[in-house]
Amino acid sequence: MFAKTIAKLLLAAGLMACAVAWAAGPSVDQVYQAARAGNYAQAQSLMDQVLREHPDSAKAHFVEAELLARQGKLSAARGQLDNARRLDPSLSFAKPQAVQSLQALLTGGGNGQARRMIGGAPLRQGGLSWGLILALVIVAGLVMMFLRARNRGAAGYRPLGAPMPGGPMGYGPAGGAMMPLQTGGA
Repeated sequence: MFAKTIAKLLLAAGLMACAVAWAAGPSVDQVYQAARAGNYAQAQSLMDQVLREHPDSAKAHFVEAELLARQGKLSAARGQLDNARRLDPSLSFAKPQAVQSLQALLTGGGNGQARRMIGGAPLRQGGLSWGLILALVIVAGLVMMFLRARNRGAAGYRPLGAPMPGGPMGYGPAGGAMMPLQTGGA
């Protein structure tokens, strides 16, 4: 019973998280995550949506510049960096290390470290995304619910906290009540 309740709660939480993520639109973190995993097409698609939703965001233009630079589209990346600087000349939202890495790439002096960075963090090959983790949690919850439902029909299965057959003490249908003694007679 307890495991079934937990499984239902996990399923409900997973569905709510999916609905919120679907309705909210992509975040900059999702763009970085896709780019670090080497999924530049996905990252670019997310970034296009972010820029449509937030055309006056200096941070969005900066992230677009980073993404374009990592793809070798240096001219377009310079234009996006210029847009970011026009909107926020100090680039106060960005880590200094990220700004330096991007500038190094755009001037052609990018060292190996700069080429392996995006958003001030190292690029990774592979890794689990939050969506995959959420899907695994949902699947695990569904499997638990299925196994519990299947076990209900098994012989000898008694859910935790269910009464014993024949009453609390197992002494027959009366549940352990004393039978009156018959006196006198026969």
